[in-house]
Amino acid sequence: MPVIAASGDSNLAQLYNQIQAVFDRVVAKLRTASYGYSGFFDAVKIREAELDRMLEFDWGLVEAVDRVVKAADTVAKSEPGKLAEALSALRGELLAFEDLLAKRDEVIRGILA
Repeated sequence: MPVIAASGDSNLAQLYNQIQAVFDRVVAKLRTASYGYSGFFDAVKIREAELDRMLEFDWGLVEAVDRVVKAADTVAKSEPGKLAEALSALRGELLAFEDLLAKRDEVIRGILA
């Protein structure tokens, strides 16, 4: 943020604030996300095929996190002239990750319904 603040570019500051809002939403969703499996004594049991589907989503999440980390690293290493592009890419990766979390939640609800 120091580079953004020093640039005096209000568009960059606004983009940064948008990214922070998406990041905060994603973190909140991760903190409250269902594990997607059932314990031995749980009333609802998840079958092996359903568990495999959840594992696919979870591996997708891991890959998405890798993309977010790379995009954040690009932002950190960006020169001022390329900062807006790097911030936009980071925002896109965070939104894609948030979408994947929502789809995973839908799958869990479908399994548990």
